Amino acid sequence: MTQIVPLAAAAGIIGLGALLHLVGMATPHWVDVGLASSGLWSACAMDNCGALVDKQGWLIGCEVLSVIGVSSSAAALMFIAIIFFNEFKGRSQNSKFSIFLLADSLMAGTCIIICIAVYASKVHDTSLLGYSFYLAIVGGVLIKIGGIIGFIISRRLSYGAM
Repeated sequence: MTQIVPLAAAAGIIGLGALLHLVGMATPHWVDVGLASSGLWSACAMDNCGALVDKQGWLIGCEVLSVIGVSSSAAALMFIAIIFFNEFKGRSQNSKFSIFLLADSLMAGTCIIICIAVYASKVHDTSLLGYSFYLAIVGGVLIKIGGIIGFIISRRLSYGAM
């Protein structure tokens, strides 16, 4: 039973990262200017919010990368759940699941970080970056860290090292 505790911790790290990124992605506070703010999908002035229209290509690219990040982190959670339940039931581990876990978490984190880098490069005054932007950063980093930890633990489990 103690073998699955570190694996559950890795799943928790990936899940927390995915949640933080999802909240950051969905909220309109990537840039805050006084009473106005803007995110990937919408902008707000005072308490009136609306969808962004006539988006530039770089912003559409950021949205796509952000969605790929969330989707890949969900896939990583699925693979870590399979590994977790195989270990819980005492079944032998398939090393492909470990590799898919690592690949999905690295892809998720990389897409999120590229999205963040592109967005930050388009903001002229980085002091205007809001909390949604930073939530996305932390989420992307946590997804990568959790995936690497999960990969290491699952490989150790498949070789019976724990």
